[in-house]
Amino acid sequence: MKNLLIVAEQKQIKESLKAILDDKFLIFSVLAPEEALKTIKEKQIDIVIVDTPLHNLHVLEFINDIRKIDSEIIPIVLLSTSDERVKEELMENKVYEWTIKPFQRKELVHLIFRADERLKLMKKIKILEEERKESNFVPKESFTESRDFLPEEELKRLFYYYQETFRKFSRILTHIFEPEQLFEMIVTTLGEVFEAGKLAILIKDRANYYRIRNALRVKKEVIEAFKVKEGDGIAGWLSRNGQILTRKSKNIPPDIKEEMEVLEAEICIPLFSGSDLLGFLTLGKKITGENFTASELRFLYMMSNYTALAIHNSSLYKEIIQHREHLSDIMKNISSGVLTIDKLGRITSINKSAKDILGVEGEPIGEDIQKAGSIIADIMLRTVKDEKIYNRHEVTYPGKNISLGVSTVPLRDESNQVKGALMVFQNISEVKKLEKELDKVQEEEFWRELAGRIAHGIRNPLVSISTFAQLLPEKKAEKDFVKDYHETVLESVNKLNYIVNRLEKLSDASKVTLSSAENINSVLEEVLGEFQGEFKKQNIYIQKSMAEAVPKSLIDGDKIKEVFSNLIKNSLSAMGDGGKLDVETSYNPNKNEIRITFKDNGRGIPYEDMSKLYSPFFTTGTKELGLGLPIVKQVVEKHGGKSSISSIPKKGTTVDIFLPVMEGKVSTTAYQPVEEQPMGEKIVKSEPIVKSEPAVPHPAEKKTAVTTSKKLVSLEDEVSAIEKKLIVDALEKSGGVKVKAAKLLNISRRMLSYKMEKLGIT
Repeated sequence: MKNLLIVAEQKQIKESLKAILDDKFLIFSVLAPEEALKTIKEKQIDIVIVDTPLHNLHVLEFINDIRKIDSEIIPIVLLSTSDERVKEELMENKVYEWTIKPFQRKELVHLIFRADERLKLMKKIKILEEERKESNFVPKESFTESRDFLPEEELKRLFYYYQETFRKFSRILTHIFEPEQLFEMIVTTLGEVFEAGKLAILIKDRANYYRIRNALRVKKEVIEAFKVKEGDGIAGWLSRNGQILTRKSKNIPPDIKEEMEVLEAEICIPLFSGSDLLGFLTLGKKITGENFTASELRFLYMMSNYTALAIHNSSLYKEIIQHREHLSDIMKNISSGVLTIDKLGRITSINKSAKDILGVEGEPIGEDIQKAGSIIADIMLRTVKDEKIYNRHEVTYPGKNISLGVSTVPLRDESNQVKGALMVFQNISEVKKLEKELDKVQEEEFWRELAGRIAHGIRNPLVSISTFAQLLPEKKAEKDFVKDYHETVLESVNKLNYIVNRLEKLSDASKVTLSSAENINSVLEEVLGEFQGEFKKQNIYIQKSMAEAVPKSLIDGDKIKEVFSNLIKNSLSAMGDGGKLDVETSYNPNKNEIRITFKDNGRGIPYEDMSKLYSPFFTTGTKELGLGLPIVKQVVEKHGGKSSISSIPKKGTTVDIFLPVMEGKVSTTAYQPVEEQPMGEKIVKSEPIVKSEPAVPHPAEKKTAVTTSKKLVSLEDEVSAIEKKLIVDALEKSGGVKVKAAKLLNISRRMLSYKMEKLGIT
């Protein structure tokens, strides 16, 4: 019986798979990837069924972790999407068994059967490979190096020849910087000096493979196909031993011998730059048929040091040239204009985009900055003289009537003195157009992700319902099964209903109705009151600090309560059993803005997850759908506000909500704190402050004092003030003619009396 492991973060998936597989395998099941890896290390697992998506983990990363422990395990993946790109990615990573949820029982059984057959095949191949290795076993041979016994005169002649060759070789190396020319010169020179029939130079590339860069009389197919990875084969041997490798060297492994035969090499010479093996040279047999002498090998090794230095310098030179050309290409092709001046205001550089945007013709280098336009000149000269830095400063460029986004910085010399200024600018209208296109792409991506997440959320409950529905006809007589079926189906239906309700709230979050003026503190107190049971159950300490005079504001009370509830739920989930939640409000009269802060000391949010917090269905928990924060964002923004989240892993999270005060035609009263709550809640007491809005006096308010920001004024005083104003208006309109003024005043009084009668003011 083979061992099968189920990795499913949803309980209903795990139970459904167990019911399907029944007694065909020895089944292990876990709810988290970490538990799965631990089980694989402890048990002999043959097949792993992986339900996706995994929480904060890519399925291929998880499968690679499994293969590092046991490369022979066969994975089967349960997908929540039918996206062809996902299937192609699985195939590329040698994952051949998958199915899309909800699946048929027969389909899954067939997948497991295929995986079992593949396991058997892999074991047979392994046995055959072991038999082949045993039959090809070759005993190690001992190698001895030959010595050269040359007459003294011959040694002197060779020394002079090598010395002169080395001098010329070194001089040439110092004047060639183009890598391809350098490789060709090295191969040609060494081939002539040492009369090698075949010669090649191999250099390490960016993928850490050594490849042939130039060769002498080496087969074309070998040049194109041969490569050796860093640390392997010839490269590994040279790197470890730091000496010349010859065919007569002792204890050469078979794979290195095979590589030398492919290259037809008699000797391999390392090219070191410090401790890094840049590459190596291979020389074949001499055309004379003679062997390489020890003196020749020593001379070759000496020349290799200078060769490696020249190759290293050539590489640096090429990088500098490429970097310079890259910068030049950037300056030529970027859409932003780049402009520099010296401290006298003369143009020192200007790219093509700058000339196109500003309409500058010709080559203005050395000319006064005024040629770029007075607005540009003014900003640049201020940057030089006042050392003023402009950051995303918007200006309207005359003539072309375009808006520019401008940024400048002073340029400084080695002594930190200003020597000029740099300006980067661009046509903002074009940028905004690109931003709109990007928003469209992001919106499409949002809906694609939303659809995928919804599919996953719905497919899991459907798996349970579908599985038990398939098993019901054959197991309906089993009481335990019917009981489990009943409970599982109800649980799945509730899960689907919960998903639908949360989606309705998400779609409804954008429909905000500012129907009533309410006090944020009162709304917050009401929501906190609803969670008193949870606070006590989880042993959460609440500390409140409410601002004394928060004005009423037009809000959608139900939506704001939803916002506060979601944030409190997140804090409760993050703190678990025991913790502290600080809730604060404050009012900024300068910005006419209310700030509401929720600060917990829970587990915090990983830094890599901060950018995903407002994405629908992203959650750091396993029980929630991840729609809370998207709803918060929607509602707050529809109120004209904003939100911000900061978090430190293992220390806690702080959420700030900023809401503008939107005043209506209703007087607003300051917050009245409720009586002190249990569990040591800190409550700031405040006195009521009444704020009056302009309104027509009501009959019941006759002779009632009304509080204003300056002083108390009675209704009689107000009428008297109106009377004086009517007289002044009448005199102004009559041009000083008393009779005409009296007539105008009489008409105004009658109109005022009529209005007062209509309003019931006597």
